[in-house]
Parts: sequence; C-alpha cells; structure tokens
Amino acid sequence: MMISALWKRACFAFSLAVLGGLMGCASDEGSPVGAQLLKGRDFGNVVPLDPIAAARDSSFRVPMSLGKGRNLAGRAGDLTAKTLLLFPASSFSDAVREAQLEEVELQLVSDRAFGAESETDEFQLALYTVLSEWSEEEVLSDAPPAYDPQALCFVPIEASDSDTITCVLPLSLVQGWMDSTAEANFGMLIAPASPEDASFMKRFGSSEYGTAPLLRIRYTEDGVVDSTTVRPSEDATLVDRASPLDTEGNLILADGDVYRSLLWFDLPEVDSLVTVNSAVLSLEVDPERSFVEQMVVEVWPAAEASWEEEALRTEFSGDPPWAVVDDTTDVVSIDIRLTVQDWLRDPSANIGILLRSTGEQENIFTVFFGNPRLRITYSEPPGTETLP
Repeated sequence: MMISALWKRACFAFSLAVLGGLMGCASDEGSPVGAQLLKGRDFGNVVPLDPIAAARDSSFRVPMSLGKGRNLAGRAGDLTAKTLLLFPASSFSDAVREAQLEEVELQLVSDRAFGAESETDEFQLALYTVLSEWSEEEVLSDAPPAYDPQALCFVPIEASDSDTITCVLPLSLVQGWMDSTAEANFGMLIAPASPEDASFMKRFGSSEYGTAPLLRIRYTEDGVVDSTTVRPSEDATLVDRASPLDTEGNLILADGDVYRSLLWFDLPEVDSLVTVNSAVLSLEVDPERSFVEQMVVEVWPAAEASWEEEALRTEFSGDPPWAVVDDTTDVVSIDIRLTVQDWLRDPSANIGILLRSTGEQENIFTVFFGNPRLRITYSEPPGTETLP
C-alpha cells in the first residue's frame, strides 16, 4: 500500500511537471512550441486562401439621438452642427430663485476644432430661444424642435482647440426659466449665425463628457452679492448634412450624421476542425471623398438576419476587433480571426459583419471605403491530407 501511494504521488508530480513545462513554453519568453500546442495552431498543413471579395455590402443611414456625446457647433465636411441646452426650474436653488439676478453668463469649454485651415479662422455663434419640447433621449436631427429666429446674442469663436466661450444672457430669460409655474421653458439652441460663413466645427464639453456647459449667475440676496453655477439637465447635438449621402454602391462610415456598413463574405467549405491562423479584413480609403482626422472603426458579427434591423442596433458589449483611420490612411486592416473561426465551425452563423465608428455620437467625420477583401490562412487538423 505504501509503495502504491508513493507511485501515485510520483505520477501526479510528473504530470504537473509536464503541464508546467507546456505552460512555460507557451509564455512569450519560452519556446513557441508549447504555445502552438496549447492554442491548437499549425496542426497539419497551413493553407493560405486567395483574397475573398465581399459577396454583398450595403451602407445605411442611422437616425440617432446625439444626446449622450459631446456637444458640437459649426460647419465642416458638408455638415452643420447645433447644440441644444435645457435649464429647468429644478436646476436652480431656492436662494437663487428668490434673489435678485445681477448677471447671467453662459460658458462653453471646447477641447477640439475640426476642419479649420488656420487657427485664425473665425465665425459667429448665435443663441436662440427654443419654442417646442425636446429631450436628449429622443431628439433627432431629422425632427428638431422649433426655435425663435431672433438671436439672443452673438459671440465670435476661433479655430483653436482649447477655448472658453462666454455669452451674457438676458436676465428676463433666465428669470422665466426659474419660474416653476412657467410652461414655456424649452431651453436654447446654439448654432452658427450664418452656416455658409462657418469653416470649422467646435466640440464642447457636455453633461456626460468634458467640462459641462454652465450658467454663471451673480445675484443679490439680503443686500449681499453672491454667485453660483448651474449645469444643464439635458443637452444634445443636431447635425444637418447639405444633401444625403448616396449609399448605393458606396461603403460609408460617418459620425454625427451616422452611417454604418455591413459586409458578407461567401466562405469556402472546409473541415470544421480547421484552426484559423489569421483572417484580415482590408478596406481601401477614398481620400477624395472622405473627411476624417481620426476615426476608430469597430467590426462586429451581425446579430440580425435583416441588415436594415442590424444597422439600427444599439447594444454593443465586448471588445471587438478595431483599427484607426486618419487623414493619411490608404488601407485599413483589421484581424477578425475569431469571428471567421466561428463561421467555419458553424456556417449558419455567417450572416455578415457590421462596421461602425466608436465616435458616432461625438465627432463629425465621414469615410468612404472600397474594395473590401478578406485574407484567410488556416491550419488543417492533424492527419488531414491536402489534395494536390
């Protein structure tokens, strides 16, 4: 019995040593042999396929509320952006509502300018009173709220990235906002006074990101001058494009005025046990029609058989393959190996991939792609004979 127990312990220790050796080999510092064994790669013959062209591709414009990103105002890349702000009565303290207002100033802090040719570029922003109800969860550029065309004030803005813009508001306007019995507080709209004269776009902080818009209020209470700040309860961006983009025959991704694209590749029938070593999606950028400083492109396996429904998808969770496109990018390449591995194991899962930009709700870029190709290299299972 004693000898049997010692033998079992020796066998167990030897097994652990072998497993530990393989795991050690699988580390970046050790031999790649163990890594290949653990990952199951390079079993049998390595097969590089010829580049596969997309058998189907389509682009879709996606009406989307831009109430959860940064605020934008200006014009760039054929797009005009405007910002909505709302300060309801509940935003103001009782002390301020009961005090005498001395001055109210709106403050906007920018962290980026898009499309400017020079930092000396300048145009006028105007503030307008909004006349109809809206909410940041539901407002769309396609159905904006009405506003009074008579501007409350004008303020010049420059093309520098970091900037603080202030505008003094009429006291009667803010006094009306603080009246909890009032029914006509729909906030304000910030837009280029003359869109055709605006040559760049400014990105400002919002309630969700960066330094939020603020009302800086100076008031007198019991003969004492005091001050406070108030943030908006809701804010959202509206984006207008001079003319809709032609999605027929084009592959488009766009921020602000949101466009997404879908692709489908007809893959060859192979053994379901093959191991995909690489599967690289490549897309050529059309520099003549694209307007982009930097866009992060994500690739998601399509979840809906209907591409029209898939293009409207709102739930994205996980860590998808991605790549960066900037104004010097000729070809963007993204490795989608895990997705292709799933398709080869279960061909019915191959209903396409969705391309989207991570900055859909906070930037103002448009990229045209062409010539989508998928380049796959896989390893056959052990013992598989490759026909000549």
